[in-house]
Amino acid sequence: MKLLRLWLIPILIMLSPQSIAGVDDSYRAGIQAFRAGDYETALQHFMAAEEAGMDNPRLYFNLGSTSYKLGRYNQSREYFSRIVDDPKWGALAHYNLGLIAENIEDQRSAVHHYTQAYRVSTPGSKVRELAVLKIKELRPDRDVSVTTRKWQGLLSAAVGYDDNANLTSDTGDDRISEEGDAFTELFGFANYYLKGDFRDGYRLNGGFYTRQYFDESEFSFSTLFLGLTRDKQWDTWHTQVGVLVNGSVLEDDYFGTTGTLRLAARRNFDPFRLRLQNDLSGIETRDSFDFLSGVRNQTTVELLRPLDIGKVRVGYQLELNDRNDQSIGNEFFSYSPIRNKIYVDFDYFVAPKWILNLRGEYRKSLYQDDNRQINADGTVITDERDDDYISVSLRAEYEFVRDWAAFGEYRYTDNDSNFDRFSYESNQIMFGLSRSF
Repeated sequence: MKLLRLWLIPILIMLSPQSIAGVDDSYRAGIQAFRAGDYETALQHFMAAEEAGMDNPRLYFNLGSTSYKLGRYNQSREYFSRIVDDPKWGALAHYNLGLIAENIEDQRSAVHHYTQAYRVSTPGSKVRELAVLKIKELRPDRDVSVTTRKWQGLLSAAVGYDDNANLTSDTGDDRISEEGDAFTELFGFANYYLKGDFRDGYRLNGGFYTRQYFDESEFSFSTLFLGLTRDKQWDTWHTQVGVLVNGSVLEDDYFGTTGTLRLAARRNFDPFRLRLQNDLSGIETRDSFDFLSGVRNQTTVELLRPLDIGKVRVGYQLELNDRNDQSIGNEFFSYSPIRNKIYVDFDYFVAPKWILNLRGEYRKSLYQDDNRQINADGTVITDERDDDYISVSLRAEYEFVRDWAAFGEYRYTDNDSNFDRFSYESNQIMFGLSRSF
């Protein structure tokens, strides 16, 4: 009964007299049926109002609330997810998503949503008080003041095997061959709000990534990044302006530095969430890799669609490059491609603590200048490099204890180029642990 009492407060806000003024007959009938406890009829009326063209956060909140009362948690979650970015309804939506997560025994998600409800709610509001109680109930070891720090992070460690660590083409050339090798992989990141929160704040973000091969150490790679981001909510749009800098190491030698200016925005377009992002980067590498120095611009458009069984993301990215390129004697190789990439990413909620992720990506790269390659027999190939890249991955993750998850991942990559030296296939498999904060 405690859960029901907590739930009734947002419901009473929803049913205030002002909330039903000026709505159509179907919506009014839904309100009356909900008050009478006839949730099935209420849901039918609310859905009729939606089909008739009613489109606002209040309706979606009612649809989510009624679906919850009927125990249709996936349907309820979908409706509440549509309004989490709404300035007026976002806190209530997150709070109720927390209740749904509790009911399906997904404590990790519940704490996340209650924390978000606390962050976006008005100081002194009833929703904030309820969110605090819930956080204390589920995480008695956590001081609620932690939520005001507004930080989050992730650490991940894995071991794996790559059957083509040097990304070499299997052309039958005895001088160069594919080399498989085991590796370790570490990844971590953290976001911390120096001031404000995601609605209006300044966020420090940083992290690291490293992959170390056991035998093919010349292909080991590490990078460290740090950035400052300005978050701002403008009505239904959430915007970001940020500057990021990362330094990279190849084996034991410094590889180069990349500075990036990031502009991003997202908002809900029921039932999708649209994300726009543009990264303009300047790249400066050490002398032996100077051909990669230059400018890169990546523009990404992504749509996210919540589903009853998970969520799916579909995206497109246009990448433009102006690099120094490489000249070796009479040979020339362009490293300034125009790339068009499309991808699909699907999260499937197998069970409360099980998630399967399937991702597919295709990328077309057209290089801007003709390559000139001299073969061993003295023949010369002059052509514009044209690559087709395909990557498919399957990942399974299981949260075996609070904030800790075990995962396994398989990834297949195939790059097909009209220059054999750039063609390769790779199969990778890895297993690891992650810890979220």
